[in-house]
Amino acid sequence: MRPPTSRSGGTIHVITALSSTTAHHTRHAADAVRSALSAHFLRHDPYRSGALLAELARDHCAQDALDELLQVCAETLRVVNRSPSRRLLVLDQEAVVNQLVLTGLIRPGQRRLVAELLHRAAGLAAGMRGPGDPDALAGLSDHEVLVGAWAATLGLVWTAARTLRQDQATVYLRVLNADL
Repeated sequence: MRPPTSRSGGTIHVITALSSTTAHHTRHAADAVRSALSAHFLRHDPYRSGALLAELARDHCAQDALDELLQVCAETLRVVNRSPSRRLLVLDQEAVVNQLVLTGLIRPGQRRLVAELLHRAAGLAAGMRGPGDPDALAGLSDHEVLVGAWAATLGLVWTAARTLRQDQATVYLRVLNADL
């Protein structure tokens, strides 16, 4: 039997099916990331947020979850930069990463990964989407990258809350209500 040609519509149908499956996984990842962040910031339930994060890693949609966490980080930067007090969040990336290590939010071995993810989020916030440093993620499992992105997101919301002199839940709600 011959494979379907573009004239028969079979090829277009396959592409549409793949596209809708990808959109479903992306939506699932976005919903799961928002649920995990809500559990952490709004319900103060780190166990639930950790379970949701582990579920994401198991569902093999780590890249979609990473993309969503980077979008949350980027929107956090935008929220701070749009604040009425006009305080610009100027990140000394090294200082932020060092502070995250000192507070125990990340392990010292995660410095390079978290710095790279914060760099990518800053690029997204500025409207640029680039690959960043490909070596920063080389050799890491999806789970390790996802945990690093989670730590970067929590750390950035924490830093933004300190900068804006608001609690983390308030900052997260502003990010959540923004147009991601």
